[in-house]
Amino acid sequence: MNAPLMSPVINEADPLDQDALAVLLASPIHVDDNNALDLLYACWPRNTRLSQDDRLLSVAQNLSIGFGLPARLPMASSKAWRMLDPQYFALEFADQMREITLFIRDWQETHSEFLILEFGEIDLIEFLFESLDIGTHAELLATVMTFKVLSLRRAGLLRRIPPRVERQFAHLVESGRADLAIGELGRVKDFLDRFAGPEGFAPIIDAAKTGAARIEKDMEVLKSAADSTDIVME
Repeated sequence: MNAPLMSPVINEADPLDQDALAVLLASPIHVDDNNALDLLYACWPRNTRLSQDDRLLSVAQNLSIGFGLPARLPMASSKAWRMLDPQYFALEFADQMREITLFIRDWQETHSEFLILEFGEIDLIEFLFESLDIGTHAELLATVMTFKVLSLRRAGLLRRIPPRVERQFAHLVESGRADLAIGELGRVKDFLDRFAGPEGFAPIIDAAKTGAARIEKDMEVLKSAADSTDIVME
């Protein structure tokens, strides 16, 4: 469900500070989170978004190596990933989510104490989750629903799926490709249905049921007016 790029890349330029870039790419990085954030802004303006710069990707990956560990750089790593174009770097986004998944699953299986993540790390998980295609990465994203550290935020992720995918697929409806939109929405409904069963965390079940019902309603509207270009998904 890769929607077309709706807005251009902005503030795309060579890094402004080569020395700062070198520090951000060092292994290990010998600065704290606040300084790492300042160095990031010395290389790319803080309002950079949808960047397709491979160097920024390398920085984001390097800043994320300490995820969940004492050497973590949560604010800088989350910001770096948010500067990138999720569609252009879709495989790398999935790889990063996979690394986080492996870390959290291992922690939950091998540690008795509850995992505590910084806000920036939780923000990164949510950003990656909402950047990845549900149909393509259903299994990977389903694993996020097992992250106890996210608690009620997991329900929030599910609640935000319907309005997000409705925006993503609106262009298909407007261009007369309602059938394609129906197929994509069906994959999303299948994903939500996985968490709508009778067993599990009640807020997740409720969010999944509500979301699946909304997607099903969207699909029914599209099916009844498949040839119309004036369909609005509410």
